Amino acid sequence: MPKRSLEIFGDGRVYEIKDDLAIKVTETNGPIKALIDALKFSVAKTYHIHLSDKQPPDVAERRGSKHINQEGFKLLTAFEGCQLTAYDDGGGVWTIGYGHTGDDVFPEMTISQKQAEDLLIGDLEKFESYVEDAVEVQLNDNQFSALVCFCFNVGPGTDGFGGSTLLKLLNDGDYQGAANQFPVWNKVNGEPWRLADTQALG
Repeated sequence: MPKRSLEIFGDGRVYEIKDDLAIKVTETNGPIKALIDALKFSVAKTYHIHLSDKQPPDVAERRGSKHINQEGFKLLTAFEGCQLTAYDDGGGVWTIGYGHTGDDVFPEMTISQKQAEDLLIGDLEKFESYVEDAVEVQLNDNQFSALVCFCFNVGPGTDGFGGSTLLKLLNDGDYQGAANQFPVWNKVNGEPWRLADTQALG
């Protein structure tokens, strides 16, 4: 049976792919970034499309709403590069601070160090929420913060933290096995990078 998939692009177009060939494109005529983020930062395995007459459910109150601690924030900012003047990331996306992107970033824009840190705090909320939803075992503040740093670097979803052996081992209760996974991701273009501090999960 032919393999089919739907692929959503940031310009608002949705392509249907059949055996690696695009056979249909749908224009959404609207911003798509919020939908992409909703899919990327969800631990759900399935999704459903409901008709317009379907009454949406009430949203349950989120548990905990934990945040990265000061030690984790210092670790993250020490490892991440910070640019106080907006730059093109090479793909036409204007970026500033600690990798912040969005409609609020424009050419020749400059910010202060404090503004860069404030933008990072806002950007981290999605990663904090994702880690809290994905992890099924108890974590102390240092463990949670280490995982947020990890998720921020490798990304959420099945290609990143969500599909990692680290998360699987952790949810199985193997804290040391999860800690041992940090060096597995310690590569840039196949070369070792600064070794992450895995003590927080040990």
